[in-house]
Amino acid sequence: MPAISPVLALLALFSLAKSQHPNNGYLHVMCYPTSLVGAAPLDFSSLSQSPFPCEQHMYLLQVCSANGTTQIDFLAEQECLCGGNALEAWYGCELCYAAHGWVGFEPAALKEHYTSLSNAECKPTPVTQPYADLFPPYNATSVHSSP
Repeated sequence: MPAISPVLALLALFSLAKSQHPNNGYLHVMCYPTSLVGAAPLDFSSLSQSPFPCEQHMYLLQVCSANGTTQIDFLAEQECLCGGNALEAWYGCELCYAAHGWVGFEPAALKEHYTSLSNAECKPTPVTQPYADLFPPYNATSVHSSP
């Protein structure tokens, strides 16, 4: 189970601000609809075919996250995240939240952040850190909803 721990920590980091949002339930229904529909337990692998970027991103983080602390682990993670649409799914997920009232970045700043994140994860050779280390501690008080 150690391989899952970094993923859960990263998902918690991403969702920290969103979980504090007054319209959290609505935002999750809009941006993670498959994982909230139905009474049956979700087959996590089904998210690999989801048309929703937040669900795609959640799935890709799970399957791509480094399960170790060596350079070869980080390289495999980089190849997985950068060789597919993981970062684009993250960007799409953020746009979904913004479209439904969550404000974390202005659109131009979000695009700049996406470009910076993509460069930081996909350009280094050799890779010396996991993807999760690209995110600083999050200040949930800086997030607000749009009027």
